[in-house]
Amino acid sequence: MLKTVFEKITAKEPTGLMRFRNWQRVSNLLEQNPVLKGRAKASDVDRLFYAQTHKTKVRCGITRREFIVLLQELSIAMNVPASLVLLAVGCHAEFLCLEGAEKQSKRSDSVTVKRKLPVMHRNTTI
Repeated sequence: MLKTVFEKITAKEPTGLMRFRNWQRVSNLLEQNPVLKGRAKASDVDRLFYAQTHKTKVRCGITRREFIVLLQELSIAMNVPASLVLLAVGCHAEFLCLEGAEKQSKRSDSVTVKRKLPVMHRNTTI
């Protein structure tokens, strides 16, 4: 489940790494859980991501393995069991798959036709 969430959220990233904006999206997924709502402080979310990306050398994102470790560290900061955080994020896997499929079908189904309409002036008589 977490693998699917990671892959769907980082699908548009050329490096395959989860960048900070994607990590914020994951924290928003956590906020949708009524049990975890309000427990994740924005400063903890920022601090943990920064620490993870600056451990050995400065990088712009994290790998899937680091993503899971980061979720576990976030659960410690939130004072909740790690399984609750992992499950709260993992349960969005199916929704993210459906969301991606919907966007693909809308792109292929919609054809936009641009045409210019004639401009009518008030003083012009037909």
